[in-house]
Amino acid sequence: MSTPGIPAYGFHTSNTITGFEALRLETLLERMPRRALHRAHRVDFHTLILFTTGTTRISLDFVEHDCSPGTLLWMRPGQVRRFEGWTPDARGSQVLFTPEFPPPLTGHTGLLSPTGTGFWAPAAHPPVADSPALRSAFAALETEQNRPEGASLDVLRFQLGALLLMIDRLPSPLTPATDSATLMSRFRELLEELHPHTRSVADYAHALGYSPKTLDRAARLATGRSAKQLIDDRAALEARRLLAHTDDTVTQIAAALGFSEPSNFVKFLRRTTGQTPTEFRTAWNTPRSGTAER
Repeated sequence: MSTPGIPAYGFHTSNTITGFEALRLETLLERMPRRALHRAHRVDFHTLILFTTGTTRISLDFVEHDCSPGTLLWMRPGQVRRFEGWTPDARGSQVLFTPEFPPPLTGHTGLLSPTGTGFWAPAAHPPVADSPALRSAFAALETEQNRPEGASLDVLRFQLGALLLMIDRLPSPLTPATDSATLMSRFRELLEELHPHTRSVADYAHALGYSPKTLDRAARLATGRSAKQLIDDRAALEARRLLAHTDDTVTQIAAALGFSEPSNFVKFLRRTTGQTPTEFRTAWNTPRSGTAER
């Protein structure tokens, strides 16, 4: 899932449970060089962080999230992230897991979507950290993982499943469910696979077994945007990722995203974002007032 040019990080090599790790947030700070934290990167696994003390800012695919005590942040595979404005007193619980690790519980399949959002903030809702059950669920995973006699894979998987179902009960930042929710979930998963290869609504509809009109209607009901707009949004997001976080040329990026000619890529980005690749890259690399260089 990682793209050349954007650094990618995997699980800590000393972890004995494949596809899962529970650790304190401060442990991550000790493990990763500060320079690596501030540099844009992506991973191929889910990251759940429950903040308990301190503050920090995390940039996730060009959206900045201010995290304070009571914030729950869910970062998904493939998203480009950068940790900014970190304070030494930042503390919290963290769970890392691959998409395959949780048990097959139908209640959280939507939450595991690679394109879903996941930012529960104290400013919007009662602080999540005020929930003893949620704090206990994070702590139980860490306790089980670190049992002296060895962790049980089954216990970890089902404890994680319980945590996901608890999160599913929170005031949700996800798009409200509609009659087309299943189709949209499959469409978004297919976007992750096919966006470098096609931007045709007909291609996606054919792969899903529906007509283009049905797919477009489901997209508009769920998001207010057409299927074509969602396809272009995904391609434009990947273009911005590569322009911002790699030194690849416009020609290389155009080829990686399936454009036959760089000029077509330039026209596409101008149409979808209002900027040419050069204009976007120049603006991104210009330090903003009061902030450090990226």
